[in-house]
Amino acid sequence: NELANITLDSINLLDISEAPMLVILSSSFFTLHTFATSDLKQVSQTDLKVQSKSPFLPVNTLVDFLRVSGNSKSNEFVRTIYAQKDFIDGWTSTLEIIDVPIIGLVPAAPHVFDALAQQITEDIIVLIDIESLFTTLLIGTKFGKLTSYKVPFGSSLYISSDQNKS
Repeated sequence: NELANITLDSINLLDISEAPMLVILSSSFFTLHTFATSDLKQVSQTDLKVQSKSPFLPVNTLVDFLRVSGNSKSNEFVRTIYAQKDFIDGWTSTLEIIDVPIIGLVPAAPHVFDALAQQITEDIIVLIDIESLFTTLLIGTKFGKLTSYKVPFGSSLYISSDQNKS
């Protein structure tokens, strides 16, 4: 409710109540993993291999699937994006309270990766999302395979309170 009220105040102040809203969430809120389609018995949240890559308990996990074509028919992938259900439900509730036109609620990293993969000729692509307390590495191939890794440090490691050392 507090986030919704802050957002509503901002929307009213800026007079943008009719503008559609796209909420882009940091890659730190998601975990990505890509499976070869041949490795999965079924493309489903109940598949044991899919569940094994989730950092959350199965009852508190939302999984989104995207089929990605590799460089051949035998090399097809299923990209999975894992999110904590409670977190997404909180954002959904906030957006319902705000009641403005909604475009969506998305993680930005997979879309940035896909746009880069179409333009870059190298086989491996690395995206680094640095936040204050941790860093997310996204490593993938131009054929659509993408996996994320969380590293337990961020930009705060490089910030000094002593202005002479910065």
